[in-house]
Amino acid sequence: MPEITLRDAEQFVGRRYVAGVYDCADMAAEVQSVLFGRSVRIPGQYYRGRRGQAAALERHVDTASERIDAPETGCAVLMWESVAGFDPADPMNRRWHLGTVFLHDGLVWVLHNPNETHGAMLQLESELRRHGLHVEEYRRWLG
Repeated sequence: MPEITLRDAEQFVGRRYVAGVYDCADMAAEVQSVLFGRSVRIPGQYYRGRRGQAAALERHVDTASERIDAPETGCAVLMWESVAGFDPADPMNRRWHLGTVFLHDGLVWVLHNPNETHGAMLQLESELRRHGLHVEEYRRWLG
């Protein structure tokens, strides 16, 4: 398989986020299929809403992926953002988010589909926190 690059990821930029239809998990699965030839089932993909996603991720994340220490092209990056009025120390109170990593010139880029306003975008990992996202961990897809 040829090397997958940041340029390959650009074809997904601008994809619309449609709540309940095409969200970050749906895009992550599509990226894996189109660019990496993997068929993955995203834990929590069919559990909509903050608490449903958190519960599904907590129960099923290890069935589809394994935790890795450092990012690599094609791996998942599990992120979260705080929900106003809730304690973010409790994972059930976080809004979970999923993206795909692309390494380019020593930098970590994240392809993700954050919300209806922005649609799919490529961002430097170092910029995520400025937008309220916290990296929880990197995951290598199984299968």
